[in-house]
Amino acid sequence: MSSYPYNSTSELRQKMTGLRRQLSHPHLNKFKEAKKELASIYEDILSYVSESHKFTREQSEEERFSRLIGQGVHAEVEHHLQKIRNIQEIIARNQMKCAFFGRTQYEFSLFCIANHCNKLFKAKDYSNLIVKILNFSAEKDFFHKVSQKLSKPNIFIINNRWDASANEIEYINEVREQHLQRCVAFLVDELKVCTRTEAEGHVFFVSAREVLAMRTKANLGGDPHSGPPGAATSIGSPLSAVAYMAEGWQDRLVEFTNFETVFEKNLSESATRTKFAAHSEQGKDVVNRVRTIMENIYETTVEEKDAAVRCRRLSQAHLEEVRARLMKTTQAVDEMLHASLARVEAQVASALNAEIRRLSELVDSYSRPFHPDPALIHVYKRELNTHVERELGRKLTEACSSDILNEVARCEQLMMNKHAAIVSDEACKNRILQLVDPTAFTPEFHLDCRNLCANFHEDIQFRFSLSLGTLFQRLSAPRRSTNSYHWTQSDGIPSSLVNSSILPRSSLTVDLFPSLMSRSAVGTVIAFGIMSKAVGWRVLAVACGIYGGLYLYERLSWTNKAKETAFKRQYVDFASHKLRLIVDLTSTNARHQAKRELHLAHKKLSTEVENFSDTLVEEVKQLDSDINRLDFITTEARKLKNRANNLGNILNKFHETFILNPWDESN
Repeated sequence: MSSYPYNSTSELRQKMTGLRRQLSHPHLNKFKEAKKELASIYEDILSYVSESHKFTREQSEEERFSRLIGQGVHAEVEHHLQKIRNIQEIIARNQMKCAFFGRTQYEFSLFCIANHCNKLFKAKDYSNLIVKILNFSAEKDFFHKVSQKLSKPNIFIINNRWDASANEIEYINEVREQHLQRCVAFLVDELKVCTRTEAEGHVFFVSAREVLAMRTKANLGGDPHSGPPGAATSIGSPLSAVAYMAEGWQDRLVEFTNFETVFEKNLSESATRTKFAAHSEQGKDVVNRVRTIMENIYETTVEEKDAAVRCRRLSQAHLEEVRARLMKTTQAVDEMLHASLARVEAQVASALNAEIRRLSELVDSYSRPFHPDPALIHVYKRELNTHVERELGRKLTEACSSDILNEVARCEQLMMNKHAAIVSDEACKNRILQLVDPTAFTPEFHLDCRNLCANFHEDIQFRFSLSLGTLFQRLSAPRRSTNSYHWTQSDGIPSSLVNSSILPRSSLTVDLFPSLMSRSAVGTVIAFGIMSKAVGWRVLAVACGIYGGLYLYERLSWTNKAKETAFKRQYVDFASHKLRLIVDLTSTNARHQAKRELHLAHKKLSTEVENFSDTLVEEVKQLDSDINRLDFITTEARKLKNRANNLGNILNKFHETFILNPWDESN
């Protein structure tokens, strides 16, 4: 087992291509990238755990807040901090171990020196990569034990001294195939450490002597392509001068280079997974444990903070003197608010009624193309509801917002003046006068037209105005009932109450009409015959022609535009009726919004006056101090908990990038 340090790269070595591998090692660079990334992550983890350690130490030092942290929590965080530091030291190590086995010490040294000339090895640590160098059969028991101890060891079989078979050209391919099949069978069938396809990529036929000779000559400044190399004794090589290079030496050099590439990839990938996977999991475990600690601290502190706030409110309940001073002002404010809210409610109701009267204009402004298809009508109604709801809300806001804001601002200013007159301290007086911001209030109006008009059903079927059914309905409908219907609607009485007496009668008439017409069909024919004899067929034909012409005219006039007009007229009637039902509700809602804003302002002002009491100042100050400290602990614990989540995501990303995902072969 050996490790080889890097030497400085000369300009001659930078020009070498083909026989020697390039000095850029992408797989080793990826290992270096993984190490650098994990080291950076552990720097963040160390910073995070250090802050958590400092946080728990500061809270544990104060007896009043040590119970929030819990017994033994600070010691646990300190243990995690030391654990992170130990892992950082392991990650910072710069050694990687690789095991080489050869049948003779000479072969072992020759092969390693050939690789050393290319500077493949760095001083790293922590890999389970094994390379077996063979010329003939070797003992296999050792590798059986290795395959049993390690889950999936990386084993390479190097058939060295392949230049010795170069003279037997007629048998070299057969011998190579036999060796290849035997090595593949050994890795796949006996050791069962890889698949057959992978095994073929782990068997190489090289000549370390030739590689060493060529790279030695290149290191001495010679051209490796100019011919056989000379002696290599200047670097302490065990090789004597090589008089010639066996046939096929270029292919063996290329295969040796391929071995170095595959070897480097497996070495770097295995080292990355074996060295960093456990540290990644340990980092996640530490982060999760510290996160759990911070979450427990956060929950405990929130409960403590809520208890402190309740205690503060109970303390204020004992301030009977301040309440007595506020009683008179409160009564005056209540009377003022009652009158102001009544004005707001009346204004909103008036504005909404005005918009309802102009509803037909709003509906006519809706310009979506109309189509009588039921599916498209459904979409048309839904979007029309949305349009009406949006525009009504906008117009109502434009009509009422400014006046409501002025009314609220006037009341708040009066309340601030009244409460400021209670206190004598100028600082407190100034705080009261600046406590409420009238511009922070914005009234909202929401008219739920989609639900109000959900049960609207249009009637756009063509009906001839002079048909018997239509005439019969018009003649049978009581005129006084219709007049009563419009009168009650105009007076604000719900039409449902009036129509309840009309609907049964009209429905009965409509239902009886087809029955009567069907029974008197024969009579109609007889009457038609009598009329034809009385007035003549020509007069009757002219009358029928006029009647048919009127029918044809109305039928041709019943276009999509006419249907749209009828639809919008029906919608306006229906929506107007529904909107009138919610006028009181909308105005009451606006009243509640203004009431909530004014009551909130009143509460703030009253609270500020209550804090003016000298006997309450010390107690409130202490409670405020405790609440602020608890809020600080809550904020810091929440920040540390969220930071742990971020570190966990970073570790998961590192694990997916460098541990789980297979390395790109193109690298």
